[in-house]
Amino acid sequence: MVLLGAGCSGQETAKSAPASKPHVDHQSQHTVQHQASASGAKPQSKQPASPASGAQSVKQPERGALPDSKHSRADTRTNHEKSSTRLSEQKPSAASEPLIFFKGSGGKKVVALTFDDGPDTYYTNQVLNILKKEGVHATFFVTGKNAQAHPEMIRRILQEGHVLGNHSWNHPDLTRLTQSQAVAQIERTNTVIFKLTGMRMRLFRPPYGKLNDQLKQRFHQMGYTIVNWSVDTRDWAGTPVAKIMRYVQHQTGPGGIILQHSAGAPGHLDNTIKALPRIIKYLKSHGYEIVTIPELLDKPAYMGIPHK
Repeated sequence: MVLLGAGCSGQETAKSAPASKPHVDHQSQHTVQHQASASGAKPQSKQPASPASGAQSVKQPERGALPDSKHSRADTRTNHEKSSTRLSEQKPSAASEPLIFFKGSGGKKVVALTFDDGPDTYYTNQVLNILKKEGVHATFFVTGKNAQAHPEMIRRILQEGHVLGNHSWNHPDLTRLTQSQAVAQIERTNTVIFKLTGMRMRLFRPPYGKLNDQLKQRFHQMGYTIVNWSVDTRDWAGTPVAKIMRYVQHQTGPGGIILQHSAGAPGHLDNTIKALPRIIKYLKSHGYEIVTIPELLDKPAYMGIPHK
């Protein structure tokens, strides 16, 4: 089991940290290009549209969507004995509650390291070894397909004090699916994690960071905390270590959420492994405390387990 800690709450819209050069919208680039890395293919660089415009162009996902299925609305009562992982339908707790968190409040000099797409047994093990050596904890947004294939890695993530988040079943662009297909992607992954750990994840990161307004509202009403990022290392694109470090240095500020990855074909994320110790050293030397997403946002990671 995993012990969680408290922290500060987040803001909805991301703000760029001071930079010595014009800001590049790395989140949109990740949205467009990371589709290639999900299958191990060599990504190609394209100039993204601004997230603020709402116009994001992506290629059709290479993985097949789950079959459409009907889902009844869950009872609003929490029932921990049910094997179903649907979170209770609930209204937003406050009118000011953001639909998506891009960073924490910025009130404290804290940052969160996050890793998408895992687990696997090659890169996830290396990431965990580094985190253990450095004495820091991170949040892993896992796909259900990989979690089912590598249950031992899910157990190691939790045993070493890290946090699990939902990253869909097989990493499709959810905006290209029907609403019921998109919900099924999330619930199927939660079912796998529940069977492995007895816990239902509440943290959710959409593949490519993409959700339309309807899905934002839907997942928010279901009780999910939707988490994107404010710092994109672009590690999935084979970015050189020195450039990864520049992204971290230019974009990181108090409350920052740093995006990295922990699964891929051998050779694909070698620079992630090389850069991670340097990232941690940089953050510590500049007075940052490295925390998990629940600590950063003061949100529970799992349904029915109080956040401490």
